[in-house]
Amino acid sequence: AYLLHVTTTPSVSFVTRTDGFDCGVMISASHNPYYDNGIKLLNGSGEKMEEETIALVEAYLDGELELFGQKWPELPYALRENVGCTVDYEAGRNRYVGYLISLGMFSFKGVKIGLDCANGAAWNIAKSVFDALGAKTYVINADPDGVNINTNAGSTHIEVLQKFVVENGLDVGFAYDGDADRCLCVDEKGNVVENALSNVRLSDNKRSLIVKLVSILS
Repeated sequence: AYLLHVTTTPSVSFVTRTDGFDCGVMISASHNPYYDNGIKLLNGSGEKMEEETIALVEAYLDGELELFGQKWPELPYALRENVGCTVDYEAGRNRYVGYLISLGMFSFKGVKIGLDCANGAAWNIAKSVFDALGAKTYVINADPDGVNINTNAGSTHIEVLQKFVVENGLDVGFAYDGDADRCLCVDEKGNVVENALSNVRLSDNKRSLIVKLVSILS
């Protein structure tokens, strides 16, 4: 097992796909409270694992799996020389950050961007990407402590970012959920942009620059 440490679901998808892993596993509460942690399973293409496979995994965990002509009432654990190991693979996450930066075709110099990281996985990725592209970033809810994820923060509490953007005179704002596979955008007036990929309502030509990042970090 290769550990990416605290990271986003899109980064797990990216690393699984580009590094030829058989599957990817993300432990996350997503947009929910921390105590609703769950497991997201990705196939080798970095996409959501097929429902048939997920059903087999769930049956296996519940001790109800019947496969290959055999019942599996208990989880068989590896023993002795068959016990596996974990490998620190933080470099994979860092390579994902580099990939996001490479997608920026223009300088964001002079663009003021608000980021609500939901006290989740985006806290150490989103700012790094926008900073590298030259933007002036203003960040809130980027101090995760293990239990404050999504608490009055992030895409499920967009009103926090709306107020932040307006009060600080920012050009645009992005709010992520806990594992950063969801992203909401607000314009400079604090309005939620319903179709961010085609209609970011900014006052000047900064719009063409911002639109490119809406899908990159979500």
